[in-house]
Amino acid sequence: MKTTKKDTTTSTSEGEEKKLSAFSVNELVQKFYVDRTPLPIELEIMTVPSLLEYAKKALSTCDRPTIEDISSSSPSEKETWLLYHYIQEQMDHLGEESMIWSDVHRQYRAMLNRKPESSLPSIGAKKSKSTTGGAKASSKEEMELQTRTKVYAAAYDEWKGDSLKLELLPSLALRDAVVSLSSSSPTIPQSMTDIVQDCHCSLIHQMERLEAMAIIVQKKSKTAAKDALSMWEALLSFISPLMGECGDGDTLASNVTLRSLLESCSEAVVVASWMCEPLVESGDDVSCEIKNLPKLLSDAQSFLTACKSGRVEEKRLLDEKNEEESVLSSKESQSDLEKKSALRLECAIETSRCRAEIDSALLDVDVVEINTVTAIARRATISAAGGFKHISDCNSPLLSATSSKALFGTPYLHFLSVWSGMYLSPWPYCNVGQARTILKQARDALRLSTKYWGRRPSKLEQVLLDIGEADLENGLLGGNSDASDRLYNHALAKLEGKDGGDTSVNAIVRGSLRVQCLIGLAKQSLSSGNSEVAETQARRALDLLLSSDPTLNQGDVPTLLCSYTWCAPALNQLSHSHQLCSSRQLVAEACIQSSRFDDARSFLTDAVKEVPGNFDAAFSLASFHLRMQCLGKECDENETRKSLLRAAKMDTSKASPFALLGIWYESKSDAKRAEGCYQKALSLDASHPVAGRGLQRLIELKDLVPHCKKAIEQNSPVNGWAWQALGQSKAVNEGDDSTAVICFQQALRCRDIQNPSSDMLGAFYRYTEMTAIVYSEASMTWVELATCYRRMGKYSAALRAYEEAASTGILPPAALCSWAQCDLDLGLYAEAAEKCDDVLACDDCSAELIRMASYIEAESLLSIARTDIQGGKNGSCRSHLVKAITRLEGLSPQNSTYCEIKLLGDLYSFGEALPPYVFDQMSSSEGEEQDADSSLPTEVEDKLSFIRKGEEAYAQALELVTRIDDEEEDKLFLLAATGTDLGINLLSQARTIAVALGDGSGGVAKTTIVDLATESDRVKDLILRSINAFSQAIDHSPNDAGAWCGLGSALIFVDPLLSQHAFCRALQIDKSIAEPLSSIALLYADYDKTEKSAEILDALTQLEDTPLMWIGRGLLLEKTSRAWHDSPASREGCLTRASDAYRASLQIMQHPAALLGLSLTCRRADADVQISNDQLYSSLADHSSKIESRISMTLHQSSTGGGNIGASLIDGLFRIEEGLDAPDSSEVSRMMKEGVERIERARSRSSSKISNDISSSVANCEIDLPLAASLQKKDNGEFPNDGIEKSLNEAARDFAHDISAALHEHSLDQARNAVVLNPDSGESWLLLAKELAQAASSLNDDAATSETLSSAKAAADKALDLLQDQLLNASLIAPRRKAVHHENLIEYSEKSVVSAIPPSALVSDAMSLVSWLGSMAEENQSRGDCATLQESLLLDPLNEVAATALGL
Repeated sequence: MKTTKKDTTTSTSEGEEKKLSAFSVNELVQKFYVDRTPLPIELEIMTVPSLLEYAKKALSTCDRPTIEDISSSSPSEKETWLLYHYIQEQMDHLGEESMIWSDVHRQYRAMLNRKPESSLPSIGAKKSKSTTGGAKASSKEEMELQTRTKVYAAAYDEWKGDSLKLELLPSLALRDAVVSLSSSSPTIPQSMTDIVQDCHCSLIHQMERLEAMAIIVQKKSKTAAKDALSMWEALLSFISPLMGECGDGDTLASNVTLRSLLESCSEAVVVASWMCEPLVESGDDVSCEIKNLPKLLSDAQSFLTACKSGRVEEKRLLDEKNEEESVLSSKESQSDLEKKSALRLECAIETSRCRAEIDSALLDVDVVEINTVTAIARRATISAAGGFKHISDCNSPLLSATSSKALFGTPYLHFLSVWSGMYLSPWPYCNVGQARTILKQARDALRLSTKYWGRRPSKLEQVLLDIGEADLENGLLGGNSDASDRLYNHALAKLEGKDGGDTSVNAIVRGSLRVQCLIGLAKQSLSSGNSEVAETQARRALDLLLSSDPTLNQGDVPTLLCSYTWCAPALNQLSHSHQLCSSRQLVAEACIQSSRFDDARSFLTDAVKEVPGNFDAAFSLASFHLRMQCLGKECDENETRKSLLRAAKMDTSKASPFALLGIWYESKSDAKRAEGCYQKALSLDASHPVAGRGLQRLIELKDLVPHCKKAIEQNSPVNGWAWQALGQSKAVNEGDDSTAVICFQQALRCRDIQNPSSDMLGAFYRYTEMTAIVYSEASMTWVELATCYRRMGKYSAALRAYEEAASTGILPPAALCSWAQCDLDLGLYAEAAEKCDDVLACDDCSAELIRMASYIEAESLLSIARTDIQGGKNGSCRSHLVKAITRLEGLSPQNSTYCEIKLLGDLYSFGEALPPYVFDQMSSSEGEEQDADSSLPTEVEDKLSFIRKGEEAYAQALELVTRIDDEEEDKLFLLAATGTDLGINLLSQARTIAVALGDGSGGVAKTTIVDLATESDRVKDLILRSINAFSQAIDHSPNDAGAWCGLGSALIFVDPLLSQHAFCRALQIDKSIAEPLSSIALLYADYDKTEKSAEILDALTQLEDTPLMWIGRGLLLEKTSRAWHDSPASREGCLTRASDAYRASLQIMQHPAALLGLSLTCRRADADVQISNDQLYSSLADHSSKIESRISMTLHQSSTGGGNIGASLIDGLFRIEEGLDAPDSSEVSRMMKEGVERIERARSRSSSKISNDISSSVANCEIDLPLAASLQKKDNGEFPNDGIEKSLNEAARDFAHDISAALHEHSLDQARNAVVLNPDSGESWLLLAKELAQAASSLNDDAATSETLSSAKAAADKALDLLQDQLLNASLIAPRRKAVHHENLIEYSEKSVVSAIPPSALVSDAMSLVSWLGSMAEENQSRGDCATLQESLLLDPLNEVAATALGL
């Protein structure tokens, strides 16, 4: 052994072949160490045992080298001494590796022999995932893992038999040698570098082996905790000397193997501390190795940081080298082992940092700074919320990121730092989503650490997770309060030993956690308004705190990672103080909610006496005094100020006392001192919510911006006030709505905006409104955000923001007005009107807001009225108009604006669309002069009076516009718009009179508006004034298409040529409006220019789908049908298409002209066409067309007031026809009478003349009009008076005959014969049932009566079944279609119809009869019979049987 290295080199350079047994020890070392012979695993596997055997024999012949004083030994002696221990350790290592790999090769060859050749894996085959112990391995890696586990388990069992003595480890001597060498000489001689590096690698392997053995032992389900803890203690004992003596920051930078050694040691310490936590908790005694863990963790953090720096520097040098070389050489990738090593390093650094930060906060201090732990929580939140991206990037096939984090406990330790619930407000920097994610990662880490590494979670860890989740759901916005209540109670039961809970947790830790649960339950009870329960829970927490001593020395308590934060005296003091302050404030808050202010004051005063030097107690009392002062309660204001000053002097680093002092001075109107206090508070805490809001009340917004910018830099959860103020500045001062939106969104994420009640100082956020109605700050922020969205044109986003605002609190009237305007812009008229009603119902609404809300509501109601009139809801339309007018007329007329007056005119003018009967009860006001034309009904005069008020409003609006300065750009536009509206109103009055006098009646009566323009001075005056108004509007704005279109509409009654020119001019100005085109088309159709009219209607089709376009097509088709007088089928086809056109018009709007056209064209008038098809189809089609025609005519008469004489005649005939078809004789009489009266009234109107007008003068027209119309229309034919007279006479005869037939009593035999002749007729069976029931009532024999009633019941059941079957199985019946040729085009004149559906009255009779007969047979009425009777009464309210049976 004393032969030098040079000699051995010479002896082997001769090239002589020697047997292995002939090698000396020096030659053996030279062969396998100096010359670096490949590892035996790369040689033939069978040579390893013999090689080790010869090496052991050779080593046994050598003397064991000893060094008494290593510091004085020569390098050669040190090398020989170190080499001896290295060889001894390597022989044991190679022996174990040989055993493992020989078994792996054996298994692998056996597997290959079992597999077919096609399934042999290729060299580049993808590695399969490793399996657990019981699974059959399918790759070398899995075989190695299973074999190594088996070998290590056997080694542990053998070592355990020797009581796990560390001295028995072969590598212990090598470790001691390396430690001794490192302690004696800081620098290693150059000649020893290689041997020292190999020793480091050997020690790394031994640490990995011990760690693997510890995990294997811990994963065994039957292993006692003491055995697993002993393995980790052995690992720590092995590591401790290495970390104590080998660590040197300067050496780590250059020595890669030493860096790897210390890196592995540090990682093992972090893993051991995490894996030992549940074992220490369940153990009785704690070894010195476990007690030494805090120091080892501190050293591990520094070593890991140095190792990380070394890796970074090494990578930098490698990158520089690659840049100098070729591009291809720079594309090297990390191996799987390198990725695994990097992943373990990142997890170890992240885990140890959590502990190291707390260590630095507790270093040599008696009291922990709150800012320090706050910064720790903020950094942990940033790291955890990022999902540990830097760890996930190191993912390796040999070790996944999630498995590695579970091995080190990284997510769980981050959870503890982020939560910080014992000494801070829980989850201070998280929203609910982030907190839930972090909590889930922590739970997953515990689950995976059990699954992969055998670590079973401790009772304390589970309780901490439950409490953290409960704080999450209870304290953060969007949490589930029900879940938090369950979690608090569950954790409390465990801590108190209930429900199988474990009380082995340290008493001080258990007491702190119980207090945390009680405080959380008290907060939840307060938020739900249960102050009594909250006070009880808070008092329990306070009793626990007062009974504990936070300054107790806990040096003997195991201080591992989980419980460390509450076992450290300094941090425990902070936790105790925080919980004491929270519980006292909760008790006081409960007393305040119960209006026991004296109790709250007494309680806090006693608390200050108990702990006179405690800042939290003093500040709680001072804040209570200030709160009483703000609420107007009796208190000593000077004592309030003094208590706040005392609290400020106790801890000058706290901002809250200065903020509340600012409130005190502000309440005394001392703005200067208040501002100084607020600024002092903000200098200590730039994001303080009370100080920031106070300063915002005192200074201008632009001066507050610098303070806001400092506040948002703090990344605080309570700097929402700063974001809100910045948003207001951007929106109001700079007009930057996009940036303002971002600011408001950030504000809404902050806790002081969304949940101010979670802050004990939340009551002081807006102290000036403590005794008034407080609008939620969150809702107001949502409103400001919605306002920005609305100004940006994002109406949908604005609407969602308003909805969120309403869900978070009560909205002020101004916000409701803004919301109503947004609804109006989006077409949500009913919602807008409802919100305006809410605004007008407020007592504190200003006059300006009342005007705004009234205008918005009136505009919304006008839009609703337009929708109602399109759906034929005339009564609803009138109600909305009246309500809107009432709103506008209720405003002060002195301050009326142009828009309000203009809208009022629009409301009155819209009355033209309503039928006259809705104005029946709207009599003119007293003293109002109105024209009394005896030719007009009263309701028409009322309608004219209503519209005329719009004329007055427009005149008033014109007067306001004329007062505007001529330099205003909008003056001419407003004059033109108002003049146009005035002209439309005047024209509407003229049309209303014309319609009432019979416009469009036809016949020889001069009732058209053209005739009335010459016959009636009243109509003529209105038309001429309308022309003048449109002309003046055109003078003000020559390019106003609306004014030209209105002028054309007025001129059409006096000069069609000028009217056509006006419409054409309107189209030249604006080709996108449809009114001129439709008017020209109808004008051409009126003068039989059908081709031109059809051409214009085709053009209008491409522009807009309007009712007049379809009405024009229907008129043209009616004109076309006249040409087919010799072809009934062709005429029928034209009329069918015309009715379809009118139906299309009615789908858009219920226009009276479309109703009249449909009523006249949908009838099947030609008998030849009816004969051409089968009788069933013809009867059904004729019946359905009659119903549609009558309904359309009824709606037309209702909407026009019956002014059209021709339509009134037809309506009378329809009424007579309906009476003849009615089955009830009483209905026949009434309908016939009504029909005759309507015809006689219409005939009398057609023969009368228009009465003279009261109008004494007619306006002069500003346009030169010709004396007569330049175009002549064909004269309409006279009414067919002879035919009408003949129809009346025939109807009278038929009426008498039908009445006598109806009065003729049906006999039972006739009813039976009807059933025999029509066995499938439900009506015949119903008639039989009625006759049988009537016959049974006249019988005296009970048996006969019962039998007859039974037969009647059977007939009624049969009738109901047939009627229901006919109703449910209705189908379309197609005709035998007949082609009609129109200029080589084939059309079909008939369409499918629905099969006959029984009348509702018949079904109702059958249902009521069945129910009544059933109750007669059972002698009592069941609940089902009552329901049937109610259904029958719904079908036919006139059903006497059902009404009598129900007792109505």
